[in-house]
This record gives sequence, C-alpha cells and structure tokens, in this order.
Amino acid sequence: LYSMGFARYSGMNREDIKAYGLIGLMHDIGKIGVPDYLLQAERKLTPTEFKTIKKHPHTGWEILRSCNFDVRVRIAAHEHHERLDGSGYPDGKKGSELYEASKVLAVIDIFEAMTTWRPYQKPVKPFKALETIKSEVRAGKLDPDIFRQFAYSIVGLISQPV
Repeated sequence: LYSMGFARYSGMNREDIKAYGLIGLMHDIGKIGVPDYLLQAERKLTPTEFKTIKKHPHTGWEILRSCNFDVRVRIAAHEHHERLDGSGYPDGKKGSELYEASKVLAVIDIFEAMTTWRPYQKPVKPFKALETIKSEVRAGKLDPDIFRQFAYSIVGLISQPV
C-alpha cells in the first residue's frame, strides 16, 4: 500500500501504480529461503546469520525470474537494500546504478520495518521513523527527493485521528 500510495502521489499512471503495488508485495519473497529461526530471532544476529539474511534479495530475484515477473519487480526485489553511497547489499551498487523503484522501495522498506512489530523490536511512531530515515538521507544513503515524496504521500495517513 505504501508503494502504491507513493506512485499515486507521484502522479504515475494506473499501470505503474499497479506495478509499484506488486513491487511492494513481492520485494521480500526471497525470505522464503531464510530459516524461520533467523527471521523470528529476538536477538541481534551473528555475522554469519546476517550473511544468510543478506542472500534474500538474490533469492527473490531468482524466484521472480523463474516465474516470469515484470523486470521492474525483479530488479526492485534485488536492489531494495542497496544504498546511494554503495554501502548496501547484495552488490554495493550506488547512485545512478540503482533502479528508481529500488530507491523508492529502500525508503518504504525501512519505514515499514520501523513502524511494525518485529520479534527483535517494538514499532516506533511514524514521525519518529521519518526522522530516522531523514538522517539516512542526510548521510547520503537514501534519495532526498524520494524521501520527500514518500513523506508527503503518507502524511495524510498518519496525521489523521482514528
């Protein structure tokens, strides 16, 4: 929903909005290759365990390729942990080497991970998550324009009382 909201807010056409929805749904499909005990760990992972987790983008690429998914979905699944400064994984790509949807998904994935319950951490409030992501933008890891568009695309969702 966040990726579709971003696409709609950004003025994308209906087909691109649907593609972004699929990108959001399928980006972590590679985690089916990660043992449950690692995904549900309530502690900091060891370097070896984290190395196993870091394989999920490539596994996702392979799964989506074998199922003949749109190339945009495959690339975003493969690159969503890459960072503009080259500090991400699996390939250490940077800047213009990254697909636009991957840069979008990087921001959304961090936001979603921070604002939902995880075995290893409690969720934070949406505005706190945005502050944290903004520090990653300032550090040159995430695209500032994409962050700004994402923040505006969700501000109506998170500022309204229930």
